[in-house]
Amino acid sequence: MRKILTLSILVVFALFSGINIKAQGFKYGIEAGFDFANIQFKGFNEKDYILMPSYNFNLFAGYQFNKLIGFTIEPGFMQKGGLVKSWNGNFRVQKNYIQFPLLVDFYITKRLYLSTGPEFAFLMSAQIWSSNWSGSIYDQHDTKFEFSGLIGINYNIYKSFDIAFRYNHGISNFKRIYMDAHDGSYMGESREYNQYFQLLVRYKIKS
Repeated sequence: MRKILTLSILVVFALFSGINIKAQGFKYGIEAGFDFANIQFKGFNEKDYILMPSYNFNLFAGYQFNKLIGFTIEPGFMQKGGLVKSWNGNFRVQKNYIQFPLLVDFYITKRLYLSTGPEFAFLMSAQIWSSNWSGSIYDQHDTKFEFSGLIGINYNIYKSFDIAFRYNHGISNFKRIYMDAHDGSYMGESREYNQYFQLLVRYKIKS
């Protein structure tokens, strides 16, 4: 996955170096989002996760090449996880990631545009909470690096402000569980993926 991140960054630099960049096309600023995070399973579903309110905070820098296409990078912080309902109580799985989305922007109108691309993230900490106790689940993740895909729609409501609605789903799984029957025979496996929905507000310091 680190090779994919390196390759993506090299592609970004190649795009920028091959285009005559004009100052008025460059923008940067800060953004924050209100999110609903969840955990999805592929295979056997051993837990019942529901959407968990969370948040993110990012910097961003972008460039609009022409009337149709642009590019944005958004390094920052994201809280992922989900709420668990089980027979012995309800739990909050809270995971803190450093994230790095690399997005291509497709402009439908001057104000309305679509964004899509990969997101790379690295797990910083992970905990499970209940009303009575909490504990770390950081070591229960098979990998701390995550590769996911993002798609969203954005609207420029004012010169310095954009709003966006986005969906993200993990391409790489963070945990794999192997299932055995009572007699020890292999039944199959389950893979766990992060997922989130996001309402984002962006403030452009320069646009």
